[in-house]
Amino acid sequence: MGLIKEKLLIKGDKASKDLTVLFDSGASMSVIHKDLAEGLCTINYFDKPKAMELADGVTTVKAIGTCAFVAGIEGCDIDDDMRVVEKLGSEMIIGASTLQKHKIKMVFDEDEKKNKLDLSECKTRIDRL
Repeated sequence: MGLIKEKLLIKGDKASKDLTVLFDSGASMSVIHKDLAEGLCTINYFDKPKAMELADGVTTVKAIGTCAFVAGIEGCDIDDDMRVVEKLGSEMIIGASTLQKHKIKMVFDEDEKKNKLDLSECKTRIDRL
């Protein structure tokens, strides 16, 4: 499991906002805090909240629905659905399913400051978002 933080412009169907995004190879899916999701995108609510275990293997949060997002990083167009949760220690987490969908690799160094994203095989390339 590894973590990389990036500041990204996240676009939803309602608005766009710069968020600090945590890329987390240990998270199975992408998630966003409910307070941020409400302003960015239309939330498709579940009939009942769904329990999700976080990458730490201990913490459980409840997903209340999903919404779609688009983000661009170094010419790589990232789009996917994310789970909306009421409690989250980060603004947004991009998890393994989104990383795999777009062929984004996480490269780790002993010096955490040198950790980076490898976007060379990104599935969808754009000139700009």
